[in-house]
Amino acid sequence: MSVEEFVEYISNMTPPTADSCNLYAGDDALSRLRRRDRSVYLSEMQCLRPEVMLVGEAPGVHGCYLTGIPFTAEWNIRNNSFFANRGYGIYSEEPHAEASASVIWSMLEHKHQLPLMWNIYPFHPHLAGKPMTNRTPTKQEIRCGIDVLMALQTVFPGLRMYGVGRKAADSMTIGYIRHPARGGSKVCAEMLNAILQ
Repeated sequence: MSVEEFVEYISNMTPPTADSCNLYAGDDALSRLRRRDRSVYLSEMQCLRPEVMLVGEAPGVHGCYLTGIPFTAEWNIRNNSFFANRGYGIYSEEPHAEASASVIWSMLEHKHQLPLMWNIYPFHPHLAGKPMTNRTPTKQEIRCGIDVLMALQTVFPGLRMYGVGRKAADSMTIGYIRHPARGGSKVCAEMLNAILQ
């Protein structure tokens, strides 16, 4: 599967539950921007030939919900050299930072080997009737997400996978990295240092 085929595949999916949103579906400006940035990101990563995949839990409203890229807020796209002059867009007039994204990208800024980043559930799970909230994905949503992840592995075969947080790691029985939230930034950084050059 090519990057273009994968982006089309995920864009045409219907989430398995009513209280989640396919960020890449639809024809509004934000959905189009997410699709474009997702395509640019995956194409860039394909050129870099990553050896590691970091798997998060699900898009958060202040990060991936806006950018379409896991562990990435609009502030990162505006300020991190990886995104400079490569065609990425920003939806908000004043981009905000997101705590976990800031920790992850501050670590990656100086690495020679960048990991591919994804979420165990690639759509945005929210509380009923409150689309701008976050919640933990259900078992049904994670099963759907694993199918999507398997499709992504046809684009990026053979990567060593690490779950950032227990939910992602335990769902796939893959390596574990402490999530940077709730005081975990130092341990997260140490664990990332151990697997990335």
